[in-house]
Amino acid sequence: MEKAIEQYLEMGRFSMAAKYHQSIAETLEAEGDLEKSIHHYEQAADYYKGEESNAAANKALLKVAAHAAQMENYVKAIKVYEDVSIYTLNNLVLDEDESLNRLDFIVFCD
Repeated sequence: MEKAIEQYLEMGRFSMAAKYHQSIAETLEAEGDLEKSIHHYEQAADYYKGEESNAAANKALLKVAAHAAQMENYVKAIKVYEDVSIYTLNNLVLDEDESLNRLDFIVFCD
């Protein structure tokens, strides 16, 4: 799978590389190797972010946080949860601002 990931990266297909990393992470997770699983979830999140697939990136990062907490690496878990929360809140605010702008436009046109 590592060679497939390299080939996808060379072709600029980061979302496919991310999917492969996520698949590896899930396999390692099932085998109980949380440390390696975290590494692959982080790689997947990075590639998803590069493709602006933020929901998939956040999903992978939440796995990182959960596994870090299981391994008693609470500092890392808290940091990842904070980052995902801040990103999510910022998007909610932006979505609300956009809705308000549209509402203002509709009222203005009325």
